[in-house]
Amino acid sequence: MDWREVTIYTTTEGIGPVEALLEDNGVEGYVLEDAADFEEFLKDTEIYWDYVDEDLVREKRAQETCLKIYLPDSDEGAKQYADIRAALENLKARDEEHAWGRLCTETALTRQEDWEWGWKQYFKPFPVGRGFMIKPSWETVEDPQGRRILEIDPASSFGTGSHDTTQLCMMALEDAVKPGDKLLDMGTGSGILDIAAARRGCADHRRYRRELSENCTRKCGKKPCRDWQRSVRRRAARPEARRGHRRRLRRDRGEYRG
Repeated sequence: MDWREVTIYTTTEGIGPVEALLEDNGVEGYVLEDAADFEEFLKDTEIYWDYVDEDLVREKRAQETCLKIYLPDSDEGAKQYADIRAALENLKARDEEHAWGRLCTETALTRQEDWEWGWKQYFKPFPVGRGFMIKPSWETVEDPQGRRILEIDPASSFGTGSHDTTQLCMMALEDAVKPGDKLLDMGTGSGILDIAAARRGCADHRRYRRELSENCTRKCGKKPCRDWQRSVRRRAARPEARRGHRRRLRRDRGEYRG
């Protein structure tokens, strides 16, 4: 699905009324660019910066406060956009003091593939903790320097390993997880923590994952968990597995069991 990016121009004083308008029309999320934020930054610039480029100051001061929303590029999205425009006209009529800005819109088409995959060019292998190295499936690592490689393909799922929370969890796993331990990964995302636990020796049948996001559940059955899938295949090849002792693999509701 493609998306229509809608930019609504207003003022700092108009942010509240526009937020209420969007909520009334079923829009729960938006991107806010408040011109007042840059002015506030300039007041405190001596705390953080010795110099601010004059061209940047002129560019930022010329920008209007705006809210950006994303609607599906479909008949339903077109109707929602028409309702929002009508509501903006009503809001403009109520603004007798012209305090809420132009209250007009601009639109642009955002393609789904650009949204989902444009970030890939910036995702490169990098080390985490004492012994892990995270590598996206489309990259290669010539010299892992003795680190355990975690290969993932997160798509839009949370868990590339670049966020501080993920890295702290991985470093905790290095210290805490031992062979034979049980692990519950609540909110699996890309499956990166589960893979890290597997690399630390946590057996397949002692790792449990839960995820509500359909996108994450779909992806966890594919590339992100390829390390885990390989271990399932290896275990299935053992004699005891061929004798009928292979454990079940449950995929309902995003739960995976060895």
